[in-house]
Amino acid sequence: MQNKKQIVKVGLMGFLTLLLLNFPFLLIANKKGFFGSFPNLFLYVFGCWISMIIIIAITLERPFRKNK
Repeated sequence: MQNKKQIVKVGLMGFLTLLLLNFPFLLIANKKGFFGSFPNLFLYVFGCWISMIIIIAITLERPFRKNK
């Protein structure tokens, strides 16, 4: 990691992931229903997981910019 701001951003994304995959949000997604042939909870969990991976990857791949 290049600087302290990136470390903080990745830490916050990890914390947000833990919040989104915690009981109250899982309870909201655990409704009877399907999207296509997939249950809603399955899509919610894997949607949160893959979106956080993409957001963290974008955060870490940005070039380092110094304030002028």
